[in-house]
Amino acid sequence: MCASRELKRVLKGSLEARVDGFPSFPGQEKHLLKCQLTRIVHACQVVPSGHFRANEDEPRKIEFGEDFKLQELSELVSLENWQHRHPQILRAGKIYHTLDMSLNEESRQQLLEDSQASDPE
Repeated sequence: MCASRELKRVLKGSLEARVDGFPSFPGQEKHLLKCQLTRIVHACQVVPSGHFRANEDEPRKIEFGEDFKLQELSELVSLENWQHRHPQILRAGKIYHTLDMSLNEESRQQLLEDSQASDPE
């Protein structure tokens, strides 16, 4: 995912084709296409604010907002009334920071804080 951000390439149309270029891409054209489509979906799908919300038990799980009511058209003109449907893709190529579970709780918390400071979700 990270290499697909920097690679500028015109696709050949053969999904099994090798991807040449700089920086090198570790996969075939079908993998590059999947990365590009994933980036487009995560960047472009927006919904009115409140339509989705995080699950209280599992914050990374998204569910429909039960008390959602569509706003008036005059309110929907403002960008503040919209949110992305999918989470932002981090520079690490993931949608959330992962932690090594073998670390102790204090080390994991510090690593999470450092990761979020350098690459906010």
